[in-house]
Amino acid sequence: MKGRVNIITDDPIMGNLLEVQLADAGFEAEYFSSEGLPALYRSLRSPNILPAERERMLVISEGSFLRSEKGFHCQLRQHPDTAGIPFVFLMSGSDAVLSFGGHTEGLQSGADGYVCKPFKTEDLLAQIEKVMHAAAKARTFRSLNNFEAELSQMSLYDAVRIAELNCKSGELHLSFPPGKIKGKIFFDRGKLIAAETAHLAGEEAVFSLIGEDAGHLDFYGHENSDTVRQIRESNTALLLRASSMSLESAKLYYRIENADEVLHIRSRHIPPEIEKDCGKKNLQSLSALIAEGLPVRKLVTEAGMSSIRAGALLMRLLDAGIVSAASEPRSPGTDSAPAAPAPAFHPPKFIAAVLTEALRKAEHDKTTCMLTFVKNRQTPCAVYFEKGKLVHAWHGRVFGKKALYRIFQDHFVEQEPQKQEPRKHERNESRERDESSERNEKNPVFRQAQQNPVNPVNPVNPVIFPVPVTVREDLNVLFAEGDNEIAVLSRLRPASFEKMLALNPEASEQAAGIRDRRGLVYIAALVQQYGTVREILDASCMTDLETYKHLLYLFQKGMLIPGSEKKAGIRIITDSGADLSPDMQGVANVTVLPLSIMMYDKTWKEGSDITNEEFYRIMADADMPPQILPPSEADFHRLFGKILADEDILGVFISSDVCKAFHHAATAAVRIRKNPRRNARIEMIDSRLLSLGTGLVVMEACQKAGAGWSVEKLRAHILRIIPTVRVFVAADTLKYLPEEKGFKGSGSLGRIRDIFGIKPILTLRDGHLTAIDFVRGAGNTRKLLGELILGSLSDLQTPITAGIMHSGAEAEAAVLRGFLEQELNCQHIYMSHIGAALGACCGPGAVAAAFFPVVRD
Repeated sequence: MKGRVNIITDDPIMGNLLEVQLADAGFEAEYFSSEGLPALYRSLRSPNILPAERERMLVISEGSFLRSEKGFHCQLRQHPDTAGIPFVFLMSGSDAVLSFGGHTEGLQSGADGYVCKPFKTEDLLAQIEKVMHAAAKARTFRSLNNFEAELSQMSLYDAVRIAELNCKSGELHLSFPPGKIKGKIFFDRGKLIAAETAHLAGEEAVFSLIGEDAGHLDFYGHENSDTVRQIRESNTALLLRASSMSLESAKLYYRIENADEVLHIRSRHIPPEIEKDCGKKNLQSLSALIAEGLPVRKLVTEAGMSSIRAGALLMRLLDAGIVSAASEPRSPGTDSAPAAPAPAFHPPKFIAAVLTEALRKAEHDKTTCMLTFVKNRQTPCAVYFEKGKLVHAWHGRVFGKKALYRIFQDHFVEQEPQKQEPRKHERNESRERDESSERNEKNPVFRQAQQNPVNPVNPVNPVIFPVPVTVREDLNVLFAEGDNEIAVLSRLRPASFEKMLALNPEASEQAAGIRDRRGLVYIAALVQQYGTVREILDASCMTDLETYKHLLYLFQKGMLIPGSEKKAGIRIITDSGADLSPDMQGVANVTVLPLSIMMYDKTWKEGSDITNEEFYRIMADADMPPQILPPSEADFHRLFGKILADEDILGVFISSDVCKAFHHAATAAVRIRKNPRRNARIEMIDSRLLSLGTGLVVMEACQKAGAGWSVEKLRAHILRIIPTVRVFVAADTLKYLPEEKGFKGSGSLGRIRDIFGIKPILTLRDGHLTAIDFVRGAGNTRKLLGELILGSLSDLQTPITAGIMHSGAEAEAAVLRGFLEQELNCQHIYMSHIGAALGACCGPGAVAAAFFPVVRD
């Protein structure tokens, strides 16, 4: 076992599902609800648990359990026996925004990690491996009373986590230059209790030290019983707040590129929500310095608070239009000067008109609602309005303006629309809108969406507020910026989306020159962490175009160089008609979509709603053969959209003459390829085979994909193998062989043969099952089957890959396996059951073999 994982959630479906998935991945997993936390806490602190066992434990918890100071996470951290157990948090989208500032690395916790729901099992497993490795690294400091490191080698986050996970007491010094102490942080049994710098104390001192990027760290272990406790917040919550403010502060240096610029107060009225979030005293201090005419460089250092808090507060004031810089365009509505007339609204060239009209209508009608978007949607997304003001947007795991502009890109117009004449009778149209609002006072946008089936907007009402305010700009400004972003990115993306970037190790002088421009420093850090342009865009808290501009600037300054290309993984897609056994389906890079079985006007999903035994039992009493239905085109399209963000795709499906899964998958693949915003490598193959005939080809593709083959090379290899695959089936009866499919000998003649115990031998020819002979008795069946298998190989010493499947004939399958092992050079033999696709023709009691000669690479 890899270790023990304790799952904490009040969602029993999520808990049980994770329990099964983690057990399959090799962990000992157990699910607990909130009511079971006291028992879990006692078990984790039990003296019967050996230290080595406790070191291999991990806790997965819902994000809601993170918020309480007396929560389960904090209880474990405060006890020396359990402080080193790492946590992974399952965050909902809103939790991620509220707690982590929307940044994918916002947790910044060293030994702890998080994943946002919905998530892939692979992402969760990767996060588990990461935090367990980090926790093991932190435990190497357990026996050390003192330790030291350079800030370039160990971040302050890491040092805090090492102290917390090892329940250390003492003080952490940050020195720069050598010998000069810049600040101290005090710990009591792993809990951060106080901090001080030359001018700050408590939380502000911690935030100030976190903003440092150079220096030497020294930890001195001792008891801190005399230290006055200045910080009540948990370590995790404090670091999360620091991370969020760092991100907001980084945006300031993109908004105002010249740090010597002076800001101007445009309004003395500060909204109550900003005053509550930022603190009245902090705002007064900043306002006084702004009124004195100090530049931004001094505002963030002389406001009596940490530089990251000052930067974050200035960003809030700029966004709200309370202060402005000379280089910023003035937005109307401040009380320090007459408001300039609002610019005329010009319809965007590249954003779909139906989208702009829906947003305009929500603004005009002062609606409080959530609008979701359904046209060609690959990623869940929505926009929130509060009393006609667009306040929040999300697109997958992205929030704010970045999410809104991605929604615009999902609904962009490829060619510029024809110019339209101004609308006449504006007053009459306004009166009609008002009357419409009265008729549907509750939600006027719903009525429009219901009447227009092609409208991509699907309003949902009522909306539970408050939601986080992540968008503050006027809708006209958002349309203009979003339209410009689409125009620029549509040219840049095809050429550079998958390119690799790396930091230039010889550009140390240029790196020193951007230290004061935190936006550039932030993007450079993302380049070092991720590499590809697409991953950098997804991870950045800035909009895609802002991130591109920063990358371009760093490239022009010689700080970035082309990186070595990373090969994308390949996901193998197939349908359940391939009859892969559970062991075969457990291969990491294969995904199986279930076929549907329809009998008696009822439909079951193969493998989940109905077992093979139940299928054959129902089939035996049925008056007509079952229908085998493929997954829909929409199912394939959704699946491809999720996978292509990280992997290329090769689809291998059973014969299209038996099931239309290949046709639906191929149609979905064509739609994906037409999307100009995807650099998709996706190939579909009709194997013209059934059962393990297709399954063997799928396993061959999985092995070669794991060896690093490209999709193109893999497709050519599979097409070369398919004609060499042989499938032979010994059915127990002719009852299920339908005459309309070309089987001679079914019907009345078949019933006579059944009476005399005559069994058909079937094979696959060009995607069709064909009866090639009829024999009587089990012994003759085995003999003929063996002769057919041996006769299909020119050399019995040729290495082959084989598969044996059966429909309730385990003894016959075992005999056939023994024959193959004795007579042929089998490199591998897979065992499985015959599913509905082949079972609908051969019925219960059948045994079959599939094999192909191994092809040299």
